[in-house]
Parts: sequence; structure tokens; C-alpha cells
Amino acid sequence: MTENPSQTQAPGPGGPPAGSENLLRILTSPWVAQAVYTVARFDIADRLADGPRTSEELAEATGLDPDALYRIMRTLSSFGVFRGLGDRRFALDTAGQLLRDGVPGTQKYSALLFGEETFRSWGEVLHSARTGRPAFDEIYGKTFYDYLSDHPAGSENFNRVMGGAAIVPPVAESFDFGPYKHVVDVGGGTGALLVSILSRHPHLSGTLFDLPEAITQAEQELDGPVRERCSLAAGSFLDRAPAGGDVYLLSRVLHNWGDGDAAAILRNVRAAMSPGGRLLIFERFLPDDDSPHMGKIFDLVMLVVLGGRERSSNEYGALLAETGFRPVREIEGPRNMGLLEAEAI
Repeated sequence: MTENPSQTQAPGPGGPPAGSENLLRILTSPWVAQAVYTVARFDIADRLADGPRTSEELAEATGLDPDALYRIMRTLSSFGVFRGLGDRRFALDTAGQLLRDGVPGTQKYSALLFGEETFRSWGEVLHSARTGRPAFDEIYGKTFYDYLSDHPAGSENFNRVMGGAAIVPPVAESFDFGPYKHVVDVGGGTGALLVSILSRHPHLSGTLFDLPEAITQAEQELDGPVRERCSLAAGSFLDRAPAGGDVYLLSRVLHNWGDGDAAAILRNVRAAMSPGGRLLIFERFLPDDDSPHMGKIFDLVMLVVLGGRERSSNEYGALLAETGFRPVREIEGPRNMGLLEAEAI
């Protein structure tokens, strides 16, 4: 019988209590995450893209303390971010490659998002536990989205995370866009997802819809052959959605909102659609039971930072039914995420 390392084992004579190593790993993980944030904040992975460098060379280029940077990179070498080569020289390891700017599947902007305002919010998690309301609002005196409207750098980073193209495969490869003509990406950030779909399907045109600051950023970044097939529209999905599409995308949008606001977003999208149009919702769908699932960690982020929640596909199905949609099918995707297809009725 194969041993399951996650099972509680009895301690040996004089050994640590059962489960202590796993608990210690949990307790120290925020420190590792903040070390990752630090190297992302100072572009260390990008600076190693052309080959190994010493921590002293990297410190000189970034203004960091040489010994402190060495100790951070040495620690992260135990987690697959860097490879120590001796004499304080380091190269990128597998995880470190994903901290580079512009590589497929980059997690650099997630590292920045999680390491700044999100991390500070967790310092007041007891506020959320006691009240059920976001600790972010308590710390910053405003909601997350109001904060972003006042902080362009934070807004730009958030839009990059939300508009990332790493989520494309289950949408672009599992859904048949052939019968359709125009895709509207509602809350699509800087448009990486929409551009990727248009690139794969030359017969499609599209509309990117998001807040004005995201659309301004998209105007600066979007280029290439699909740009002429991609129109940009500024506005709030809490107020409306652009008409004219026969496929609408809500990618990692609804989980940011409580049930009332999520239903309002869906009603606005439905009002813009014709009967028979398709809605594609891409989210982490929780299981209906208490089994382990990565989405449950992100559900706590929704609680502490945004006031939203992760949901099961059945919970999304209930929201869809009350807002003018009929769920059609669910498709499993990578990273514990999935695609829920619905029809406007």
C-alpha cells in the first residue's frame, strides 16, 4: 500500500508531533510569498533572462542590499525559483521563468498583486472573520475598486492580471466559435484574452469592454493584425454591457462580487444579448462538498479583499437561471478552473 504523505503519521520516539512539519510549512508560506513578491518587484527574473548573475551584480542594478538579496535568492532556490551555482551566482529555475515579463503564463503580475495591497489586507483578517466584510475596506477606507481608480499603478497591474491570456486554452479550444461573428469581452482588462481568441479565429470581430483606465491602457498596448477587428468601449458592467455580440465573455469577473452585484452584471449582459446568444463564464468552480480545492483559498481572498466569493457551478447555475440564462455545459480547465457555457433565453 502506497503511503500518503498527507496522512497524519504517529511521531517516532522523541520526534516532532504528527503534522508539525506540514503545519510549519503552512505557517511560513507567507514569508516565501513575500520573498517572491520582492524579486518580482525588482525584476530579478527579467534580469536573469540572458544568463546567470551574482546577487551583488543584481543588487547594484536594483539598489538592493547585496547580502539581503543573496539571502532572499538563496531561500527561493529551495522552492524552484532560482538555481544556486556557487559563489553567489544564480540562474532561473522553472518557477522563476514564470516571473518574467511577457512570457506565456507569466505570474509576475499576480506576485505583485498578491504581495502589495492583498498581503496588507490579510493583516486584518480578523475584521473579515468577525464581520463578513472585506478587511481591505477597513484598512484603506474605500473599496478595492475605488482604491484602484485612485492608484493608476495598482489599476494597471490588476488589469494585466485580469486580462492575461494564460486562460485562453479552455475557451479558445473547447468552444466552437465557428457559427458566431462577434465576441464581447466584458471586464476584459487589457484585452490579452480577446486578442488571443481573435488570433485563433480570423472570421471573428470583438469588443473589449472595461473601465476607462483599463481601456486607456489597452489602447496603448494592443497592436498587431487583430487590432483592426477589435473595438474598445469604456464603461462599467454594473451599469451596462455593449450590444452587438453573439458571444459574451465573463472571465474571472463574477467571483469578485457578491451575489447581488453578480446578478446585476448578468442582467446587464443579458439585456445586451439576443435570445440564443452564448455567454462563457470562466471561473474556479468549487465542489459542492468540503473536499480540498484550490478555489477555496481564492474564496478567502474574495472575502478579505473584494467582498466577492468563489462559487460552485450549481451556484452559478442558480444565478444564471434568475437572470435570463440557461446553463448548457461545463468544461474543466487547467489550474482548477473551468468554463461554464450558457444560452440567453
